[in-house]
Amino acid sequence: IVFTTNPLHLRSTPYSSDLGKAFTCPIFHCNGNDPLAVSTALETAVE
Repeated sequence: IVFTTNPLHLRSTPYSSDLGKAFTCPIFHCNGNDPLAVSTALETAVE
């Protein structure tokens, strides 16, 4: 038995970061094409 889920019902929130907002976690948005920016954001988060 196979079925296809409507993309609107695929997730309970439109963005994966919305789960972090529910727990008031800090969220850093970076461009994955810029590894240095990602590294800097992670270092900032750890501090």
